[in-house]
Amino acid sequence: MTEAYVILSGTGRVRTPDAEFDVGPGEVVVFPPGPAGAHRITATGPEPLRYVDVDTTGDPDVIGYPDSGKTMAYTRARPTTIFRDVDAVDYYAGEPDAQ
Repeated sequence: MTEAYVILSGTGRVRTPDAEFDVGPGEVVVFPPGPAGAHRITATGPEPLRYVDVDTTGDPDVIGYPDSGKTMAYTRARPTTIFRDVDAVDYYAGEPDAQ
């Protein structure tokens, strides 16, 4: 899923795997799909940071949260599910007939 922020007002700081940078009104920041597009935005000024979040929603979609060690699986057919990465199991776990 590609995602973009259109900054309307306020100031903020964006962090990606490769960089940290400041943003302000009128700026547009685009994040590609996959691990390279991981991002976080934080308000830095005295006024609220307001932005429009524009997504190209894929269905299904999987989103990783590296700071908190979680993965989210999203699909319109089921409720969103969030997993802790430390709870990962082997592919054949719970499959008694698997070889």
